[in-house]
Amino acid sequence: MISVHAEQVLSPVKIIAPKDSDLINIPLIGHQQRIEREEFANTYLPLGELLEQQAGIDIQSIGGNGQYSFPTIRGSSGKQVLVFWDGLLINDLNGGSADIGALNLSSAGRIDIYRGMSPVELSPTAVGGAINIQSQDLEDSSGEAGITIGSFKTKEWYASHNISNSNSNFYINVNQLTAENNFEYLELKPVNSPQSPKTESRKNNAVDNKGLLTKGHYNFNSAVRITATAQLQKNIREISSKINTSENNAYLEQDASRIQTAISNTSNQLGSTQLRISKQNSKELYDDENSNVGVGSQYNVYTTNKYGLALKHEVQLNQLAIVFSAANELEQIKTDFPHEEILPDDCSVGGKCTTDFTRSAKHLGTRFNISILDPINVMLTLAVLLNDLFHCWLTCVSIFYIWHKRNQSIIAKTYQSIVL
Repeated sequence: MISVHAEQVLSPVKIIAPKDSDLINIPLIGHQQRIEREEFANTYLPLGELLEQQAGIDIQSIGGNGQYSFPTIRGSSGKQVLVFWDGLLINDLNGGSADIGALNLSSAGRIDIYRGMSPVELSPTAVGGAINIQSQDLEDSSGEAGITIGSFKTKEWYASHNISNSNSNFYINVNQLTAENNFEYLELKPVNSPQSPKTESRKNNAVDNKGLLTKGHYNFNSAVRITATAQLQKNIREISSKINTSENNAYLEQDASRIQTAISNTSNQLGSTQLRISKQNSKELYDDENSNVGVGSQYNVYTTNKYGLALKHEVQLNQLAIVFSAANELEQIKTDFPHEEILPDDCSVGGKCTTDFTRSAKHLGTRFNISILDPINVMLTLAVLLNDLFHCWLTCVSIFYIWHKRNQSIIAKTYQSIVL
């Protein structure tokens, strides 16, 4: 008898458990969709095109790759759809549409889409739906890079790296997108021959969008974690005019930053609590001093500062899950005309006005998820929009106190069942 023995060494198998969202851990009962990074990684797919592939979402855009665009959901207006990055609102508080043309997916890990009802802890005012883009989270120390060359002189590159150990993690991503967007179209009234339509290349339509994102966290112990995120963007977009001429040199330049830090505490008995503070800044320069676009000579500077404070607490008690959310946002907007002398009387006669004003938004909300019988679940959402922070917190404490007194025995029995 001949015995043959062979030894084979198998490659190590790495098993990664799926991670829940850092923002929303209690599921939302409603139409929610999550797009994982695997669906858009390793390919050139702008955010607008990715969203447009999803049911019920349309993208309104001008100009081509990297130019201004905004989403609509199920026929809603762009102002009714709120867009977030890591929970920070991209829209202005005045109800403007969110510009997603400059957002680069190379640093995104997942995208949550809420059609209609959105979580109160995200925003209670998203009547047209909400989109929350979350930064990429790598599991270990690793990196990646990519480059794309496409039509209309489109070039995109990015590089990401992650450093991780048992207690901390640091992630960085840099990216850039440039495009001439010199696509051809039928010009009905060419400059040189207005009576003879002809095919022309679009002029003054290029973009140069740069981005930087850093994100890190540190675990003090198994319950307490601090997280910080910083995102910087610099976008230069040429603005094409109704008359397609090479003399047009109008452009819009934007410098934007989003910084936030959060501290969270998790307890098996008391649930999870997160306190987050944030600051956003945006400075836009609109230069059309030669009046090529068609709205008069313009050299305007728009500066926006936004400050945020948010508190979230969630707890699960057998068949009952409760989410409490309170937030306060303050937005300061200023308009300047550096190349012009603006007099106070100009506003009274319909002229240009140097503006400096403040908006605020405060909300208090609670979400109850009740599991009646598997698979029947009921969700109740209560939200209050308040203009005074004192009354916001007073209402919060009052509601919690009344609820606690009326359900004290139920809470005690539920707590005992959990402990025992």
